[in-house]
This record gives sequence, C-alpha cells and structure tokens, in this order.
Amino acid sequence: MKLSDLTIESIEEFVSGDNGLTPYLTGPKILKLFNKIGYQDVYKYQDGGMPNSLSRNDYVLEKLYDLNGQKKMAVLLKMIVDPRHFAQDNSKVIVDAVNKINPLIQQDGYRFEDLNGNFDAKRFQPTGIYKNIMHHKFCIIDFKTIVHGSYNWTNKARWNKETITIDNSKELAEKFAREFIKLIR
Repeated sequence: MKLSDLTIESIEEFVSGDNGLTPYLTGPKILKLFNKIGYQDVYKYQDGGMPNSLSRNDYVLEKLYDLNGQKKMAVLLKMIVDPRHFAQDNSKVIVDAVNKINPLIQQDGYRFEDLNGNFDAKRFQPTGIYKNIMHHKFCIIDFKTIVHGSYNWTNKARWNKETITIDNSKELAEKFAREFIKLIR
C-alpha cells in the first residue's frame, strides 16, 4: 500500500489514538503494535522510553514512512480498524473511525470496506466524470510552445512526484494539436 506524504501525516493519530476516534496507545503499546508486523523495538523505561527518544507520534510517523509502499502498511491499517483493537476502549466506535479515515486514504486510491464487521483496505477504481482520463497532460501555446508531462495543475501536485517539460517546436505543437482534436471527438 503506497500512500502520499500528506495522507501519512493525516493518519498518524489514528495509529496513536490521539485523534479520539481510535483507542489511545501508550508508548509500549505502540511498540507492541509495530512489533507485530516485524519491528523489534524495545521501550526503555529508564532511558527516554521510545527508540531514539522520539515522541509517540514521531515514532508512528517514522514507521509509517518506513512501511510506505509495502504490504505491511495495509496490515498495520487493518489492525487499527480491527474489532479486537477497539476492545481496548469500548467507548470508541470502529465505524466512526473508518468514516473519518476513508476520505483520507481514498485520495490515494484505497478505502476500507466492511466485511461483516471486519474492515479490509481495498484498492478501488476511480469513478465518476474523471474515470479513465489521460494521465499525461499538455498545453499548446501559439502552436509553437508545448507544456506537457504528468504534472497535475492543482494544489495537490505540490506533494506528488510529477514531471513537466516545455518544448518549443512548431512540428511537435502540431502533433499535440492533432492529438487534442482526436480527444475531443
């Protein structure tokens, strides 16, 4: 599961429980959670607590970045919305947490689906008016300058890894113009 940096920073408190929607985890419980998916960190009560004396949330953030792009990220998030995790604090409601986290992870093409009381992170296909649109964008200026690439001309593009190229070629501009005509037909 690959999430954007903005999404990782937005879900950090779902893991620690500092958002009030998921069970609050002490430092030792956070380490125990991450150790279940392969880490081997130890809480040092007399020596700063968390590894490298990080705060609880800084540790969570560091581990989320480390897990990003791995299957273990999906395993961790599934553990966060597992009914057994919520058994630690009966005042928290899983559905409320899922309803708040889904809009965040949906920005990266994932969402939790309810499978008879258990939630699983699933990849989903884009729907609506933007379904199956071309990823490569281009702009033709004066039939001689072309701006093209994967760069999304939105505010969110600042956090993405995008490309953009500017070419000055009448010949290339004509090719892009022909492609544009094909697209609008």
